[in-house]
Amino acid sequence: MSCSLGRVPRLMSVAATDSRIQNLQRRELRKAFVVNRFNRCNEMFEVRKMQDGTIYTVNLAQRHCDCSHFQVEQLPYRHVLACCANQRLDWQVYVHDVYKMSEIFKVYKCEFVPMGDPSTYDRYEGAKVIANWTLRRATKGRLKSTRYLNEMDSREMRGLRRCTICGRASGIPISPI
Repeated sequence: MSCSLGRVPRLMSVAATDSRIQNLQRRELRKAFVVNRFNRCNEMFEVRKMQDGTIYTVNLAQRHCDCSHFQVEQLPYRHVLACCANQRLDWQVYVHDVYKMSEIFKVYKCEFVPMGDPSTYDRYEGAKVIANWTLRRATKGRLKSTRYLNEMDSREMRGLRRCTICGRASGIPISPI
């Protein structure tokens, strides 16, 4: 019993510390951004970043922000969190369903078929992909790179190398004697 009683104050202190950290983060977020409400019905906001004065337009109804993090990640970004903190909205409403545990549990609800030994697989009869080895970067004395070159990397596209001192194509500066 003494073991379980010893854990209770520790868990309560962890919960209290977590709430203090969340309050501190909310205060810091309020200092970092100024939120102006445009349209309450459409949930449109203007968020000004205090550090450099950049203005972002946030549309919570359409899940859109000018920084495009909200659209790409489908997670509330700092501008959305600033709007939610300003209007006392629940930010978890704006998290896409794919990140929710209920959706993750649906993935593992079905049974998985074991893959088996790769030597027992049927032979692949489709198209073969062959890499163009001339586009690979050749290195001398270094580890082999797996990066493929594109048009910007080829020397023919860059033109002649010129000397930074005299501007000649040979690259050897003329010494004044």
